Formats: sequence, structure tokens, C-alpha cells
Amino acid sequence: LVAFDDVVLIDFEGEPAKPLAERRAKASPLRDVAGFLRSLDYASEVSARGEEGTAARAGVGVDTHLDEFLVQFRRRSTQAFLDAYHAVLDASAH
Repeated sequence: LVAFDDVVLIDFEGEPAKPLAERRAKASPLRDVAGFLRSLDYASEVSARGEEGTAARAGVGVDTHLDEFLVQFRRRSTQAFLDAYHAVLDASAH
């Protein structure tokens, strides 16, 4: 979303029910970081579900390969995002 002379990322599976004015309001960037990390976690959970939204596996741990893959996805995607975020912070003027 381009708002005046600024750019704001909205609705990465965040809170689309909030009014646009509230989503445009300045807030701590850490709120966005937390929301993005939660979206990564949510994406891994959704991938383990069937089309109807119910658990695709009969029980916990039945598909240990999928379970391990999802654990690694969450860990690696979270770390990659945080590494990139920190790199941008380090490179920016304080």
C-alpha cells in the first residue's frame, strides 16, 4: 500500500478485517515482524491439512517426514527472515 510518501505492507494474512485507516496508521515495526513470523508458522500448519481444513494425518507423528520437514521449514524460514531483517537494520542509518 502506498500511503502519501510512504510504503506500508498490509494484509500478509494479517488482520484484513481492520479498517484501512487503522492499517495505515504507524505502529511499531516489530508488530509487523511478529505478524510475518506468525504467517510463516500458519502456512506450515495449513500445508499439513486437507482441502476441507481438517487434519490430513490420522494422528500426530504419523508422517514423521512431513512433520520434520515442517519443523525445518519454520526454523529456516524464520531464521532467513530475521537474518535479512537484521542485515537491513545494520545497514540503515540509526
